[in-house]
Amino acid sequence: MDQHKKSPVRRKPSFSVPEEVLSSSQAGWVYRTEPQPAVAVTAAPPQSQSRTPDSGLVDATAGALAAGMAAVSIAFLLGLRVASLPFGLGLRFFRAVAGN
Repeated sequence: MDQHKKSPVRRKPSFSVPEEVLSSSQAGWVYRTEPQPAVAVTAAPPQSQSRTPDSGLVDATAGALAAGMAAVSIAFLLGLRVASLPFGLGLRFFRAVAGN
């Protein structure tokens, strides 16, 4: 059984050049290899929302809220540190007593 069938022989296409092309140097050809002038592409600046009279109040409130949250987080971490201090001291004491 021959599983590979030979494809029919294809003839090469013949390319003929019209006579009007051969007669004139500029016969309507478009040469795309010429360098195109570079177009500078710049990004548009982001559009800012129009400022309303109360936007300064919103900015001040947001800043105060952020400062308050930072203070609370520092106080929380300091509280954890103080709360864990007796456990660390106790471990040091028991290691010293045990002789390790």
